[in-house]
Amino acid sequence: MEKTKLMKVIEKHHLNKRIEPACWSITDNKLKIDFLSEYKDLIGFLTTDIQLEDAEFGISSTSQLLSLVGITDDTLLISFNKHNNIPTKLSIEDNTFSLLYSLSDIMMIERPKSVNLPPHSTTTIDIQDDFVVKYLRAKKALSESKEVSICLGYNDQQEKVAWFTLGGEEQYTNKIKFSTYCDFENNVYEDISFDGNTIRDILAVNKNADSIKLTLWQEGLMRIETIEEDIKVEYYLVPLQQ
Repeated sequence: MEKTKLMKVIEKHHLNKRIEPACWSITDNKLKIDFLSEYKDLIGFLTTDIQLEDAEFGISSTSQLLSLVGITDDTLLISFNKHNNIPTKLSIEDNTFSLLYSLSDIMMIERPKSVNLPPHSTTTIDIQDDFVVKYLRAKKALSESKEVSICLGYNDQQEKVAWFTLGGEEQYTNKIKFSTYCDFENNVYEDISFDGNTIRDILAVNKNADSIKLTLWQEGLMRIETIEEDIKVEYYLVPLQQ
């Protein structure tokens, strides 16, 4: 397996240390990773192809796994060490190093449940490269502000857009506001606020993705779907508590 792909797989759900424990399952050369943030405000599901035997195991420290993979060369040989036919260690070898990462019992790691989506989404936005650049620049300028609010409306040309406002709703706070084109029906909906740092981390690790789609539901749910080569990820975010 190529190191670059394994690093991408890990980084896309690790999200800059936002996720540590994760559940890995391999069936018919398909890897599925289920992950859940500490405060349960983000859950996600990653799928990709992998040439490994069927197995199910837990990763207790994704940071440690990422550090181990980080010291390796480009091409990796990956296998399992087993006890009583149960994977207990992940073996990673290259031309220089032979690494062993201790696996966890998957029953000891909380697994996110499937998401029950509301029947009708409010809008789906195709996230383009320029949006990713604008958002990351804006978030860097207001790095201490956690909140980003999203509102559907119209620009000066009466075109349908989604307005993103970083900096919170209080009048005394500094703010950055920008828009991106989208489509929606019926009325303009009230602002919905999300954790802007989580969105930043998702966009940062997916800035080279082939496709990024952001879907909103009026009930207060966001889904960000990314595709990069054969790596597909779905991130689900709940709104901030006001």
